[in-house]
Amino acid sequence: MLSFWFSVALLAANPTHSSTVTLDLNQAPAGALVELPGIGPKKALAIVARRTQRPFRSLEELRQIRGIGKKTLERLRPRLRIGPATPAGPRSSPPPRRPSD
Repeated sequence: MLSFWFSVALLAANPTHSSTVTLDLNQAPAGALVELPGIGPKKALAIVARRTQRPFRSLEELRQIRGIGKKTLERLRPRLRIGPATPAGPRSSPPPRRPSD
């Protein structure tokens, strides 16, 4: 019974196991990518390396990663999304608007 509650605690602490959570392909850390079906440590690092060179503009671009084919992409599609192609870090806010005279 203890192992059941331990598993529940792990799932609660790691929301990437939930099928409703989608990861931003351009922002997700390698540790979160590894949790996806068909993605191991090597593929996760390849994804991170590829997006460092150029952010993903579509999920189809994942097929450029060695070992990710049509079937893997279709399994991943509901769990991934493409967010803004900006590097991780604090976002700057636009300058304040001047009051009109």
